[in-house]
Amino acid sequence: MTNSKGYADAVMGLQWGDEGKAKIVDLISDKFNYDYTIRVQGGANAGHTVVHREKKFIFHLIPSSILNKNSISIIGNGVVFDPKIFFEELGALKSFDKNVDKRIFISDKATLILPIHKKIDITRDEILKIGTTKRGIGPAYECKVARVAIKLFDLITGDWVRKLKLLLQYYGIDDEDVFKENFKFIDQYVEKLLPFIEDSERLVFSVLKEGKSILCEGAQGAALDIDFGTYPFVTSSNTIISSVFSGGG
Repeated sequence: MTNSKGYADAVMGLQWGDEGKAKIVDLISDKFNYDYTIRVQGGANAGHTVVHREKKFIFHLIPSSILNKNSISIIGNGVVFDPKIFFEELGALKSFDKNVDKRIFISDKATLILPIHKKIDITRDEILKIGTTKRGIGPAYECKVARVAIKLFDLITGDWVRKLKLLLQYYGIDDEDVFKENFKFIDQYVEKLLPFIEDSERLVFSVLKEGKSILCEGAQGAALDIDFGTYPFVTSSNTIISSVFSGGG
């Protein structure tokens, strides 16, 4: 993917995941000095392992190029985002780079994963026997398609409380305890997340216009694509090259 100045490359899996994408991203982001890396789809169901200078890192959300201190990482709009996992990973990276939080942004259009999504995921998988990671990925994408998801821009506008009520109504849940649980989960992260939230497609456009380079990182693999994989034993997003355009901004 190119424009008159900048360009973007992609690392995608062609099997069922576990192809070593993270190792390749870590290697080439440093070797070819990519200015930015974007994680384009999936959620914390991915497990990307990198051994960098004899130290092991496992990334579920943060792009694997984060260990390249000259590169800026973006979690794209196609990702379903778990703030708990994000801050756990960010905390672990602090020992490697105390300024790592200055090198990562999250798309304002990324979809928030809530405790209710995880509970629904667990309950459904007991029936469907798909073998999900039970991290709420599928239900979060479901809410996105149903237009009841909470996006990160809702944390900026403050509209997330209204949308949380709408989301629970969509699932037919009228339980004050469930509302309080999910409210508290979101509320504890709002102020922490605000500095990371960015209009990612505007950022991508400006980066390419400036002649800079972008590396796009996919999760899972083509055989798990929601449309072209081994359905129904697939993930909940498109894992093929098209996700670079729709999920990377």
